Amino acid sequence: MNKDDENLELDALIAEKVMNLTPCSSWKEIYGGWLAGECWMHEGESHDDCFNVEAPPKFSTEMSRTWEVVEKINENDEVRERFIELLPDKKNFFDKSKANASTIICRAALEAIRISSHRINYEMEQS
Repeated sequence: MNKDDENLELDALIAEKVMNLTPCSSWKEIYGGWLAGECWMHEGESHDDCFNVEAPPKFSTEMSRTWEVVEKINENDEVRERFIELLPDKKNFFDKSKANASTIICRAALEAIRISSHRINYEMEQS
């Protein structure tokens, strides 16, 4: 798997698991001209709660998109605590020679969501 494929997979996971967006294939690629380049247009009504499965938002490579992940994590106290705990332990999330800050943040966010979801499921099983 090359770096672009890894980023696409990570971005799709972030979109679905962290940002709570639904995968959607109702997007059509269009050419936005020499200034905009490749663009995507949603076919149908609302697209606020879905993401393009072929080109998810670039959470793991664009810092402005990464900040949206941080803001989403900040909405839940438990997830935020887990996220903060995970960031200093960089050895579990990246190889220093390959990962950028956006990728590190996205990996920590996914792990924080996974841990919190696991705890909630465990508590539900115990009651």
